[in-house]
Order: sequence, then structure tokens, then C-alpha cells
Amino acid sequence: MKNHELIFEKIKTLLKKYFKDELILSKDGYQINIGDSGIWMLCDVREITIGFGMNHQHYNEDYQGIHEAMEHFFDLIGRRKRVTEYFKGNSCFRCETEVELGEGEYYSIGTTELLFYPYWKKTEKKVYFENALIDYSIIKDEVEEIKSLIK
Repeated sequence: MKNHELIFEKIKTLLKKYFKDELILSKDGYQINIGDSGIWMLCDVREITIGFGMNHQHYNEDYQGIHEAMEHFFDLIGRRKRVTEYFKGNSCFRCETEVELGEGEYYSIGTTELLFYPYWKKTEKKVYFENALIDYSIIKDEVEEIKSLIK
């Protein structure tokens, strides 16, 4: 078992403990969705993919590093998120997702855009916030234990 697969299994165990009723696992056990929160994680032989809705990032041990993946994932579940959607008519053509670091301070976790949309219509913007799924202080010790496994 590769290191990223071990980390994935440890995260899955942690999520089962705290989100047992909301956790949705794929039949093979290599994809996790946390209820209808939009947060998901996928593991394959090469990498871990972490997503929120359509926005997602790929993390490979040889390139981006698993430590960054851990930070990203635990920020998604333990911090508030700001989602900005841009509409042309009824079509959402762009969605930006950011994680709140502090009061008024955010970092982007991704932007999804459509190629085809009614560009001639007036643009409307909708901003909403999604609260953290869990207080990070509750899982901090377990997260640190998982991080210690990263090579």
C-alpha cells in the first residue's frame, strides 16, 4: 500500500467516526462523499483528489505532496467556505470557492467555468457561505496523528 493510500484509509476511518450517518462510500471504498455538503475525496493508485462540488484538486506524492492535500481537505471540513456564483439568465457559468482563513481573509480552492453560456445576458452574482462541518479543535489530535504518517 502506497503512503497516499494509507493516508486515505486513515482519513476514511476518522470520517466514519464523526460523520457516520452522512458518509457515503463508493462500492470499492475509494471515493468518499460527506452527505450533501459537496465535499468529496477520491483515491486511486497514483493520487488523491479532493473536491468541493465541481471544483477539485489532484494531489500526487511526487508533485504536489500529500501534506498539501491534508491541509486542503481539513480546511474544507473545518472552516467556513464562501461560494460566489455568476449567472447569465438562469445559467450559472462560473463558480468560485474560497476557504475562510480569518475575518475577511480567504484563499481560493478553485474556479469552475462553462465554455458555452448565454454571454449576451446580464451577469448576476450570488454569494453565499457554508459553515464548517465540524469544529477543527475536536479532530485536531487525530489530524496531527494522520499528518505524522506523511513521508
